Amino acid sequence: MSSTIERVSNQQDSHVLLEDTEELFSQFQNETPPNIGKFFYSMRRMGYDNGAALGDIVDNSIDAGATLVKVAFQVAKGEHVFTVVDDGYGMNDSFLQQAMRLGSDTSRDQMGDLGFYGMGLITASISIGRCITVVTKEKDGPMLHAVQDLDVMERLNRFVTQIGEADEEHKALYGELLGSANSGTIVRISKCDQVQDKNTTQFAVGLVKRFARTYRMFLSSEQPLTLCVNEKKVHPHDPLMLGEDGTQLEYDQNLDVSYTDAQGGERSEKVRVRIVKLPNLSQDMNKELGINQQNQGFCLMRNNREIGCGSWYGLWGEKHPDLNRVRGEIFFPGVLDDVVGVDFTKQSPKFKQSLIDQLRDKVYNDISRLKNQNAKERKTEKDSQVSHSEAEQLIAQKANLLPRTRIEIERRERDKKERELREREEEARQPGRSRVPRKTQEVLREPKLPCRFLTQPMTSAGPIFDAEVANGVLTIYWNRDHVFYERFVLDNKDNPSMLVASDFLVFALAKAELGYTDENTKGVLEDIRGTLSSVMRQLLT
Repeated sequence: MSSTIERVSNQQDSHVLLEDTEELFSQFQNETPPNIGKFFYSMRRMGYDNGAALGDIVDNSIDAGATLVKVAFQVAKGEHVFTVVDDGYGMNDSFLQQAMRLGSDTSRDQMGDLGFYGMGLITASISIGRCITVVTKEKDGPMLHAVQDLDVMERLNRFVTQIGEADEEHKALYGELLGSANSGTIVRISKCDQVQDKNTTQFAVGLVKRFARTYRMFLSSEQPLTLCVNEKKVHPHDPLMLGEDGTQLEYDQNLDVSYTDAQGGERSEKVRVRIVKLPNLSQDMNKELGINQQNQGFCLMRNNREIGCGSWYGLWGEKHPDLNRVRGEIFFPGVLDDVVGVDFTKQSPKFKQSLIDQLRDKVYNDISRLKNQNAKERKTEKDSQVSHSEAEQLIAQKANLLPRTRIEIERRERDKKERELREREEEARQPGRSRVPRKTQEVLREPKLPCRFLTQPMTSAGPIFDAEVANGVLTIYWNRDHVFYERFVLDNKDNPSMLVASDFLVFALAKAELGYTDENTKGVLEDIRGTLSSVMRQLLT
């Protein structure tokens, strides 16, 4: 380190150690307030979408003890207006002043409150519109209102808010939306210049679905929350389908998670993890309910409010079709926000490695077990739906054009010799009697196809197929454990041309291999089949 850098560094350290505030002011005399316009331009692009922003305001309502929350948005005189109304505790003057600040200094319960950073009301509101109006009333307290307008602040280049007792207009608004409620709060967002979906009907439908999941624990509690979006009541939606027929609860544990607090001390908190296996439904039902690869994984529940879903959060590897029916929930208190990787938008959390290591050790084996279990079930189900009849019929139609295997030829010659020997023996016993051809058991049977396809387990390390000839029929056994069978047969059960082509391929290989009876040649051909199976296994996994 150079002497200049070292000197500056020592000076900076001395500032931190100074206890005399006046001396600090004497060294740091110049105020450098932000450029309001550019500051809010950046703040309004912090990554909120409109639904998440409204959710943050709903969070404040729930923290305020609301039993009724109404979210509404409509177009008035060509402009969108968003309103969130609740019957919670309301705010007094000092609390309202704090709420209208960025980084408000209000008491929060990290173990239960949905808000925490004191940023939600302002950052959420300005991410949608440029003007925020709040009307609020505590029980037996005066009705207050506050207005914050970005255009005014940019013009004055100062953080300013209008706060005071509600005028007649704001009292009328309170009466219209909350009636005679003794307490409650209204947040109205206007000058909305960042509306992402201007189709209000479509946006309302999407928000109902989103809130049904986000607040499902509150909507289904013993003292349930009533939540409405444009007058439509939101009912809880459980993506884990607990209580539904066929859902299996596979894991439910309260795990100890250690972490370092803000003061550097080592602490521990409980994190609840539960994992379910969803019912085995039809393809149409899976599509309707979103049981697919995109949605597999954990739902992340911060203080019982969903803040993330459809991810393994580092506790498992890549998403896989065999995990489509596996869902889980991780419940954690807000005090773990740092290790969970939660910011004030409560979007896109990213676990710290220490948390991943602690939870992965607990749940990895269970997820792996379910993956293997589902893989077997999925293969068995698909296997039952696969039909090789088309390939068998097409091979039968061209059987006389195909080369015959030596085993078939030898078998035919042996049958002929046996028949001639039987006829000579009959002639010797009854000389001169005309011979009537005997109807053998074989004649009475229905004619067999020259080839048939079956499946059987031969382990994933086994050959792609095996084959044998019995009673003139070539039987090919697909190895249902080999990845080739999964990719080219099971995955193409609804693609007849691809399925037939796969059957033709192994039929041709089997015919070629069975055409040789020399033991050395047969050994070489079996080695080739083994190498083929091994190479395909490596390439397809």
